Amino acid sequence: MASHVKIDLAMSSMFPAIANKIHEEFGRLDVLVNNASILTDFGKHPSLIDEDTYRRVIEVNQIGPFLLTRALTPLLKKSSSARVVNVSSQAAQLSQLSDMHSPWRDDICAAYQSSKIGVNANTVLFAKELEPFGIKVNSYCPGWVDSGMNLEELPEYGENVKLKTPREGADTAIWLATLAEDGPTAGFFTEREAISW
Repeated sequence: MASHVKIDLAMSSMFPAIANKIHEEFGRLDVLVNNASILTDFGKHPSLIDEDTYRRVIEVNQIGPFLLTRALTPLLKKSSSARVVNVSSQAAQLSQLSDMHSPWRDDICAAYQSSKIGVNANTVLFAKELEPFGIKVNSYCPGWVDSGMNLEELPEYGENVKLKTPREGADTAIWLATLAEDGPTAGFFTEREAISW
């Protein structure tokens, strides 16, 4: 049985109540998908972002999922094969960001990229902690999906970008959420393929 909860990830005071609700209804948590994302700083270099914007993006995209995962860890441990899937972005690949000759060099959204780097760090840290319990934690990039956020930024990329349907964008998340016991953990994926951090 699948269920979703819509919350403001900047309101961590709600997380214990969410954990209690899941415990009362299901007794455990088999899959957690952290699908939090706001992008409000496209084209902004670090020196041009105001503090409030930076803090809000980091709070929602990185700190919120970290604290929610922490709050739900006891319920994940009650599952026989729990999975955590963190939605990240290839825009946060350090290998790409540090390449001064990358074709994406000028695609800057410093708060968003910093937050998603943080999501990837969350992934590896929780994967290490939860591996002894058989819990797998991975990040993935869905690519350009037909969503409100991407539609707002699409003009920057022109007509050559083909948006995925939400179903297509979710394919790798579903794969990671249903990994077999011998599946990967602490990885970063797109199109069901591992990519560099």
